Amino acid sequence: MIALPVRMISILSSIIMPAFPLSRRLLNLVWNLNITIWRVVLLAICLLSAGPANFKAFAAEIYVKSKLPLKGSDRGAGSCQLSLSGEIVKGDAEKLAEIYRQLEPPLMEGNPYWGQGGDGFDMCLDSPGGLLSEGILIARYLREKGISTYLPAGSECVSACAIAFFGGSIFADIRFDIYVMNARAKLGLHAPSLTLNADLTTLPVEVMRSAIDVSYKSAVADIREISETLVAPENGKSSLSPELFIEMLSTPPDQIFWIETVNHAGLYDIPIATQLSSLPLSQETLLRGCDNMLNWAESLSAGNYDQSSFVRTNVNISQIRDPRTRRNEEAWQFEEISSWGGGLRNSSCTFFLTKGSGQISTESLRAEVYNSRVDSSKFYETLQPWMFLSAETKLGEISGQ
Repeated sequence: MIALPVRMISILSSIIMPAFPLSRRLLNLVWNLNITIWRVVLLAICLLSAGPANFKAFAAEIYVKSKLPLKGSDRGAGSCQLSLSGEIVKGDAEKLAEIYRQLEPPLMEGNPYWGQGGDGFDMCLDSPGGLLSEGILIARYLREKGISTYLPAGSECVSACAIAFFGGSIFADIRFDIYVMNARAKLGLHAPSLTLNADLTTLPVEVMRSAIDVSYKSAVADIREISETLVAPENGKSSLSPELFIEMLSTPPDQIFWIETVNHAGLYDIPIATQLSSLPLSQETLLRGCDNMLNWAESLSAGNYDQSSFVRTNVNISQIRDPRTRRNEEAWQFEEISSWGGGLRNSSCTFFLTKGSGQISTESLRAEVYNSRVDSSKFYETLQPWMFLSAETKLGEISGQ
């Protein structure tokens, strides 16, 4: 057996633990990473023992669909001026930079300055992945330039492409994440693989061990870069959620963790574009959304709350108006009968709906969700109807509802 450096765990600890706060799941992260890296090594050895293979990598194709930047209010809607497709290889980040340098002047000369109004370019992605380190460079460039990302219906974005996807950004005084996945797109992640391009099985064990050790260190370096670029919080939010980062690193490189359900999208905070514009208003539907959002606030999969333990309570507001439309609203508030852990305030969900609309829609609904278990309160200026569907609903099935 080829021995990897015994300091593996300490190296991974120094990279991962400072990047984001501790949680119940993070306590086991380093151990899971140790197991995952060993799986990668064993897989690499098995592939090498089968004999050499010839691989030819083709660079990703980057197209300019429009040279006109979008207004900030139109960003993230799928009207992409840039597109990237095909395998991501070394040099693709620089190729993107060369193309973008020709598009940037109108933004820099605009009034107001592009960094104030949020104007800019969106890029559609459709790629099976490729060189992870290059995907990280693309993500960094997207963040630097405020280029948002979108996965169109029918597209597939895996591995290095997924890392680039989470770099989607917009500038409006400060940087915000903007990456959107169409419900009929596919997004998948897995742990870094060891890059071993030669047939090492005929070489001495020490040479083989050295090659694997170099590749291992490269994989760890990629993990560090992802952690620093996307997982470390900025303005109170991670671009790539720590929970999804864990799932990624726990998935061997010969497998894929797919984002495929309502629960995945909500839990990992991934905006979804669907054709579902509204749902009929009912207490059952609002409670289902409440259950989803309370669990997502705890970084848990939905379904841990007993909906029968919630009662509708009165909201002591004589008249409320939507600050966006100034329309009169009605409030539906649900409060947990007994608080978990004996807190002073029970978990609750308060939904503000346009009075008389009878619908759950983006235009008519906002909410405040308080989770007493983690003492967390979140206000949603807008809510998407898909967030009120059953957590197990497949994303690809939403458009047909």
